[in-house]
Amino acid sequence: MEPFDPPFLSFYNKLFDNHFIDEPCVKCNEIEALHECEFELPLIDLSRLKEDGLRSEACQREIAEAAQEWGFFEVVNHGVPLELLEEMRCEQVKAFKKPFHQKVNGLHDLDFLAGNYRWGTPSATCLRQLAWSEAFHVPLTDMSTMGGVNTFSTMTKQYAKIVSKLAEKLAEILAEKLGREPGFFKEKCVPTIS
Repeated sequence: MEPFDPPFLSFYNKLFDNHFIDEPCVKCNEIEALHECEFELPLIDLSRLKEDGLRSEACQREIAEAAQEWGFFEVVNHGVPLELLEEMRCEQVKAFKKPFHQKVNGLHDLDFLAGNYRWGTPSATCLRQLAWSEAFHVPLTDMSTMGGVNTFSTMTKQYAKIVSKLAEKLAEILAEKLGREPGFFKEKCVPTIS
């Protein structure tokens, strides 16, 4: 039977061996100090953008303030259909259940080329820094090359199109509220999806 998960133990064996050495990890101590603080990310209800007047203006101001203070924020009522999100989640589960060698070498049935798959915590220098991560990175600029007629390709393209429109809207708001020229962020970071 083929392994589905990456070779976690063999890849990080040195970190496991060094785990029992009494030498403290300075970077880990710094991370632990951060973990003692609780952070609550800004949560912004984007449904207010559709309203006129003060509620829309307040929402736009919150977006700009969160971007300036935190660099990111969480959104709800963003307009991405829940059905699409659930279908995407199901398709993602199927992709990650594929055998490891297929994920690394490319999932041709899903139009993922070799090199799109990432896993683990490559920068970890001690066990405390390990965080499980597994991802397929498909740049938006590569969406048009996903030519398959499978559910995953179709869902991914549909999702990317909707999320790109949302990103464009947020980029417009940020440009205006942060005193930049219209289109400043859009031109720099929002690719067009066809």
